[in-house]
Amino acid sequence: PLPAGEGTGDWVQSEPEHLDTLEAMLRRAARPVHLIGEGIPYHRVTILDVPEVIVTDESLWRARAEAVAVIGMDLAKSNTFCDPLKLTPIYVRLPEAEEKRLAAEAAKL
Repeated sequence: PLPAGEGTGDWVQSEPEHLDTLEAMLRRAARPVHLIGEGIPYHRVTILDVPEVIVTDESLWRARAEAVAVIGMDLAKSNTFCDPLKLTPIYVRLPEAEEKRLAAEAAKL
């Protein structure tokens, strides 16, 4: 998190691209971490049980801008701000359109 008003808005890659486990990413992540998404039940056993890793209310898990806004408002109320370019979505699966495209391409082979 950045204090209010800080951050350049420039993209900064903090790690090289690689595959990783949720548990490993959570061990390295800056705190606090707010988890949202429909993959939480699947990954629940690997989510660290520490106060700074927060599993949000299930009503916020659906991929909606509103869910991100609620978390952002809670952080802003405590004067905690993040560089928006450092927010990284982690998806459990490909978007449906991408899955359909890949399936169609595979069917042509």
